[in-house]
Amino acid sequence: MRVHHLNCTSMCPPGGRFIDGKTPFYRPATLVSHCLLVEAPEALILVDTGLGLDDVRSPATRLSPLFRAVNRPRLREPLTAVRQIEALGYSPRDVRHIVLTHLEPGHRFRMTMTFDALDPAGTRLTWRMAFDSAAEVERVGAMVAACNEQNFDRLQAELARAAEGSSR
Repeated sequence: MRVHHLNCTSMCPPGGRFIDGKTPFYRPATLVSHCLLVEAPEALILVDTGLGLDDVRSPATRLSPLFRAVNRPRLREPLTAVRQIEALGYSPRDVRHIVLTHLEPGHRFRMTMTFDALDPAGTRLTWRMAFDSAAEVERVGAMVAACNEQNFDRLQAELARAAEGSSR
C-alpha cells in the first residue's frame, strides 16, 4: 500500500510566526491543506480534499469573502486533488472512499463516504460519521443532522447539474 502526500491548497494568511511558527511576523504565513491519497488493494482512498476545481475556478461564488481575505489561498488548479490524482496516473473515478476530518473548536468528527457502483447507471453512497464519544454526539447531534440534510440537498443539486451537463 502506498500513501501519497498531497498539498491541495497553499494559504498565506497574514501573521507569519503567530500562525505557522516559523515565518517572520511581518510576512504572510505558509499553510497547506495536507491530504492523503492511499493506494489500497481494492480502490483509492482520499483523506481530506482541500479546495476543489469549482473553488479554484469560481472563488467568488464558492468561497466566502472572509475566508479568502483571512486565508489568502493560492487558487491553482494543479493543486486540486483531482489534478494531482490525474498526475499520478489515476482517474478521480478510481477514488472509492473519501474520509473527511472536521476539526472545529467545539466539535470534531471523521466522516467517511464510500461510493459503490450498482450498475452502469447507478452509484450507492454510504455516509458514516465517527465522533470521539457518545457525549459528543449528544451535544452536537441535532446540529450535525440538520447540516447533513443541507449537505445532501447540495449534493442532489450538484448531481442534477452534472447529469444535465452530461446530457448535452
